[in-house]
Amino acid sequence: MQLTSKFITLSLVLGLLALAGCSNDETASLKLVPVQGKLKEQGGKSVSAGRLEFAPSGDSIVGAAIADIGPDGAFTVQTVSKKKPRDGMAPGRYTVTYFPPSIQDQMPDPVTLEGELVVPDAGIPELKIEIPAQRRK
Repeated sequence: MQLTSKFITLSLVLGLLALAGCSNDETASLKLVPVQGKLKEQGGKSVSAGRLEFAPSGDSIVGAAIADIGPDGAFTVQTVSKKKPRDGMAPGRYTVTYFPPSIQDQMPDPVTLEGELVVPDAGIPELKIEIPAQRRK
């Protein structure tokens, strides 16, 4: 009987700690601006799948962001959050990495773009990103 009581108490304490941790979402207070665009290979061919990751760089203190690539190369950026992704991203400096989709259970190497992406306070309505042409096997 005592073991059951201790287990219930421990479960309640752990549950409350988990709830307290989930309510502290650093990205909730970030001002987000819209960023969308198209991803193409050098030479102009649209990239039709994969994901972009935007990681804060330099002294930027902003949240990481992601964008899934549509069949026409279009993407809309969302900020990563503990609860659910939020549309847009915080103004700041980012390193951008493209993660190609898996091909026959093989994960191709990600491509990190040279330089930094600077997102202004107004956002970026038509961001054009170009990656090196992908080698096909």
